[in-house]
Amino acid sequence: VSTQSTGDRGLKCTFSPDCATLATTGADTTARIWGVTQEGELGAGHVFTCPDQKWVWDAKFSTDSQFLFTGSSDGTVRLWDSLRTDSPKQEYAAHQRAVVSIAFWDREAQTFYHE
Repeated sequence: VSTQSTGDRGLKCTFSPDCATLATTGADTTARIWGVTQEGELGAGHVFTCPDQKWVWDAKFSTDSQFLFTGSSDGTVRLWDSLRTDSPKQEYAAHQRAVVSIAFWDREAQTFYHE
């Protein structure tokens, strides 16, 4: 897969649980989501950005693929609606240092999500 996903350094990529979307993170303060076609090609991308984030180190989709969690150098985990890219739905800013990896427990599925 080749994309112009980040203006600087691409850091990570992950597929949504339904495999319909690819998320990429980068050193350009963005996470991006890309629609994936039946043929495996990438469609138009949506950009999630926040100028004070610095690097976006990791991203994980919710189990229903509706939301995207991002972790960044400013120590904040952000929750985004995967259909709206204007601003985060929620911010969790409790870390003193960069959030470089995200994992979570789905109570309903009794599954631990990480990579």
